[in-house]
Amino acid sequence: MDVFIATYLAFGLGFLFLTAYIFLMTSSDVMTKMEVRNFKMLIIAFQVYVVLANIQTLEEHGGGVIKLTESQYKAVCFALFFSLVFLTFIYYLFILNRFDLGAIHNTRAIFLGLIPISIMTMLLVASIFNGSIFGIEQAGGHLRQTNGKFYYILHVCVAIYFVAILQIAFSKAKKSGSSQSKKEAMALFWPVLAVIIWVILDNPLEGTTVIPVAVFAIIFHLFITAQKSNIYTDTLTGMNNRRKAELFLASEVKSCSETEPIYLFMGDINGFKLINDEHGHYEGDCALMIFSEAVKKSAAAYEGFAARYGGDEFVWAWRPIKNGDVDPEMVISDIRHRVEAECKAQQRPYVLSLSIGHILCTDPKRTADSYLKEADRLMYADKQGYYRNKR
Repeated sequence: MDVFIATYLAFGLGFLFLTAYIFLMTSSDVMTKMEVRNFKMLIIAFQVYVVLANIQTLEEHGGGVIKLTESQYKAVCFALFFSLVFLTFIYYLFILNRFDLGAIHNTRAIFLGLIPISIMTMLLVASIFNGSIFGIEQAGGHLRQTNGKFYYILHVCVAIYFVAILQIAFSKAKKSGSSQSKKEAMALFWPVLAVIIWVILDNPLEGTTVIPVAVFAIIFHLFITAQKSNIYTDTLTGMNNRRKAELFLASEVKSCSETEPIYLFMGDINGFKLINDEHGHYEGDCALMIFSEAVKKSAAAYEGFAARYGGDEFVWAWRPIKNGDVDPEMVISDIRHRVEAECKAQQRPYVLSLSIGHILCTDPKRTADSYLKEADRLMYADKQGYYRNKR
């Protein structure tokens, strides 16, 4: 066994052990149950691919370590290509569910996702008999896989899934009110680069570990992203959480000034406990989602930052936009209108009332905590006014 084969096998074993560890470490603590299921299926498909790729390499270059019949070798080649397309399909499903755009429940999206893998499966079955995708030849006493005239369709099918994933990434990055979610969405461009590298190197560097390395990088990226997302993202709303808000504001207020101020808002729901007590916690969650969506849209309109600070409290901030800005009171009025309109549109058994305080941050010597306390004080002053008017 030469150095190349030994290195190739070492890479394969390394990928198997590392992905097995990721498999065991993946739980519903960092992903939803659907995400965990799809992610683990992705890992299993990758492990199957690695095993098959190593068997194929040993047959072609292993110097007699493995000896397959032609039928067995065809079965290995078929399963190898199918596992590659299957794992990209599972990756597509994972991303649909991960970014929660509703597409995972959309029959049309699932149907469209099944088309490339169905076409590829039929072509692979046909290739066993006509060699259209892959063929078999004898080379130096060993069996060797050759590329058929329609081999490029494999690239096309894989590319279709990545184009769909890019569309999801663009949509998520555009709509998200969480900076962490935007970064997560935009990071999906790296797998596309891996696919481009594969397309370029697939033929001239035949027999290399380009595909396993690229796929492992994707799996590792998804795992790390899920871990980071769990640290800085609120589970219910998908927004930045308190930890992220405190880090963001601590950094931003250091550069605020009279000429470059920061608008900082803090708001909560009046009588939120009453909603939970009278209508149940499900309705309480719905109320939080309605409020969070209004905050997200407001922050996004000014290229700002938004976070769930805790309970029913949210904070959002932005720097004044060049060429003019909007009065903060108008923004507060807009959020209240959005929340009221959404409650009516969803026919919720309540109409939400909000208390909101805001402050203009201009002194970089002050701490973010002092600004937050001031915004909190103004929010509760607004709340006191609300309850006085109710008497």
